[in-house]
Amino acid sequence: MKVEFLLSKHCELPIWIFKIGALKIGVLNSDCWVVDIKGQIEVASVKNIMGFLPLLELDRRVVSAHLEEVWAICTGLNSFPTFPEDLLLRCALESSVSDYWPSKSLDWMSEGISENIRDILVRSSELPWANQKINHRIAKILKSDTGRIQT
Repeated sequence: MKVEFLLSKHCELPIWIFKIGALKIGVLNSDCWVVDIKGQIEVASVKNIMGFLPLLELDRRVVSAHLEEVWAICTGLNSFPTFPEDLLLRCALESSVSDYWPSKSLDWMSEGISENIRDILVRSSELPWANQKINHRIAKILKSDTGRIQT
């Protein structure tokens, strides 16, 4: 699925940031990310974010740059909530039946990981899709990330 980068000059809430097919993800207020699934708006959660896994096929820096561009235009909010990256990564690691999405999520982790993701990574190495190559990547991330955990 193709990821569309949305950029509105009007910044009316919710502010939609990405669109994938009929799904949209955006900001409802200064502390809440939401998803629009066929016109139904819900708070973003690990249960409804699976449709946004194609974001992991993009370079993390490209996604971050788009978020910064949206934030620069939409200055009406006091602050912007942190992108729900942990939810996306958790979904990729815990809900996959193959190693494709976990592998894409590991690609995103080169810049550091949160403590939540660290715990999920440790558990993920025991899941059925975790082959030897993935387990080695997980071990490398866990080892290299010591001391530089993002919060």
